[in-house]
Amino acid sequence: MAAWELILLNNNRRSLRVFFWFLFFLQVTAAGAVIYFSANEKEVESALSFAIIYLLFIVLWFALRKTKYALSNHNFVLQFVYLIFWLQHGGIFPAILCAAVLILAALLAKKKSRVTVTAGAVKLFMGFSTRSYAWPDIDNLLLKDRLLTIDLKSNHFFQAEIAPESYGVEEERFNQFCKDYLK
Repeated sequence: MAAWELILLNNNRRSLRVFFWFLFFLQVTAAGAVIYFSANEKEVESALSFAIIYLLFIVLWFALRKTKYALSNHNFVLQFVYLIFWLQHGGIFPAILCAAVLILAALLAKKKSRVTVTAGAVKLFMGFSTRSYAWPDIDNLLLKDRLLTIDLKSNHFFQAEIAPESYGVEEERFNQFCKDYLK
């Protein structure tokens, strides 16, 4: 086989979840600031309703998070609520910024990381960046127990689990292919 392609497990989900929770609490703070600083009673009522929606969402998420009824798209539904909040209280620019962050995060969450190993080089496609390493730059490359390890001569180290789509790769043949080029 002249080239091997391994799909890696998506480890960005946890980071994105933390990022969405940060956005969530930022939105709650913004709604609280609108309530506190607004002299207009209509804006206060609107911001208070958004704050109540946010709090209900937290209760619902914590109640259902470990059940089969957990909200799989809760971040995107909540982002839509953020968008409506910013349109009502901040104008079009914050709403566009909120939508851009949502789209960027969605693209990053769906993008699969992969490694392509060829006779010429080893290429890592990670999110929005691509790194290429020539064989002389690699000290060791090994696939064992569904764990890919790349040890570079520059003392950098890369390790990731492969995704179920790549479980069909024969580890012995892959490792022999790599050994042939590491010599």
